[in-house]
Formats: sequence, C-alpha cells, structure tokens
Amino acid sequence: MTDMTVTNVDLVALKEIARDLRLDILEMTAQAGSGHPSSSFSSVEIVTALYFGGILNYRSDDPWWPDRDRFIMSKGHSVPAQYAALALLDVLPCDELPSLKCMGSRLQGHPAMQETPGLEGCTGALGEGLSYANGMALAARVHGLSYHVYCLLGDGELHEGQIWEAALFAAHWQLDNLVVICDYNKLQIDGFTRDILDLEPLVDIALPGQPRVSFGNVTPEAAVRLLQSGIEDGYLPLDDALGHFGDADVTLGIPHFFDLPMLKPQVRLVLRNA
Repeated sequence: MTDMTVTNVDLVALKEIARDLRLDILEMTAQAGSGHPSSSFSSVEIVTALYFGGILNYRSDDPWWPDRDRFIMSKGHSVPAQYAALALLDVLPCDELPSLKCMGSRLQGHPAMQETPGLEGCTGALGEGLSYANGMALAARVHGLSYHVYCLLGDGELHEGQIWEAALFAAHWQLDNLVVICDYNKLQIDGFTRDILDLEPLVDIALPGQPRVSFGNVTPEAAVRLLQSGIEDGYLPLDDALGHFGDADVTLGIPHFFDLPMLKPQVRLVLRNA
C-alpha cells in the first residue's frame, strides 16, 4: 500500500519523476499520432507535486478509498500527464500507456472515469471541471468526510463563464476543502491567451488593490512548497509570496483568483508556468 501522506519529500527525486512523466507523455502521444503533449507537459510539475510530493492523501492500491483526496483535471486534454502518473503509481499498468486513444482503450484522449481507475471525473469540455469539483467538495461535508478536492484549470479555460459561476458557488458554500490550481502558461489552442482574450493583469483582476508580483518558472520543489504552505497556513499573503520561500525557484504563490473580498474564505493558490 502506498499512502502519499508523507512529510519528508525528496525534492531531487521529484525532478526525475517529472522527467519520466514527460517521456511517457511523449511516447504515448507519438504512438497515438495525436493528442495534446504540450498542454500535458505544461501540467507535469503540478501533477508531480500532487501525486508524489505528499500533497494528495491517496492510496495507489485502493483508488476508490472513500477518504482519498480527489484530483479533477478540468483541462481534460492534459490527461496523458495523469495517466503517466497513475502508471508510475501502479494504478495503471505501464504497458497500457501506448494504447492512448486507441479504439477500445481505457486511456482516451479525455478522462473517462467509468473506464479508467484513478480518474475522478469526465472532463475536457472546458469550464466544467470546477463545478464538478464543487460538487465533490460539498459531498464531503454532507457525508462527514475529510478529503480535499484539487482542481486543475487551464488559463485559457478561465475564459469560460461557468468558471466564475462555480467560483461564486464555492464561496457561497464556503468550500474550504477545495483547492483550485491554474496552469498559467499563457497559451491556448488558438494562440497566445493575451491575443484571444487577455487575462492580464490576472492578479489585479482577481485581487483588486493587491500588489503585483512577478515569478519565474514552475519547478516541482516550488509546487510542493507552495501547495504545502497553502494547506498548512490556509492563506499565503500575496505580498509575502516571494519572501516566504526566498529567491530561489519560487513560482506563483498567491491566493487564487477567487480571492475577491466577496468570496472569502475561499483562498487557495495559483501555480504559474513560464
């Protein structure tokens, strides 16, 4: 049994895991002759931090354990990154990865939870994953369970109005077991996000009156440290984000974009890629 609630994380090993996941993504999408390797690559550090960095409370030999933390890949076209992680955890056989998108395969181009162990939702119609995560987070309260729900959004996905409706819902019901992460890579399928519907300055849009902060690239270490801090402290002030971790390899450690004054106490994190 693998219980991923570890306290001492081998941050050097996380880099190797991230590299291995990228190789698996490359191989399976090349074999399929289609898919979204770039978007999958973009989410690798986040997926690595969640599954292997002691963030998710997860048992790989019991993927339906009732108290497990849930991970919703709202940007469902990035699911090859999740398949690779689940294979490394032995939830999926490694030799099944080359069957990505094949007829009859359990590993489809978007998550199909009814077919694939370890998946928590059928996502990929962009904008819907947060609503799904809201329902799971609320269900935990109704059933008296203590799990957290982690939802990974794409930045282009923030153009969807349903995201903001779901944000209002999360705040209204004070879903403090919900953690929202944005893979902020500034690209979407039609080009640069800024040229299609500019989100900048995202921090100012989300946190009016708060200071702007610039950050570097995501690393697995930074992702783990930021997520752990967010869980342990509940809130990481925007202007303390860099100082909290020093100057080395620190990425976007800010309250997430739902931290409007009307939406507290829904305070979590956004992770930013290059």
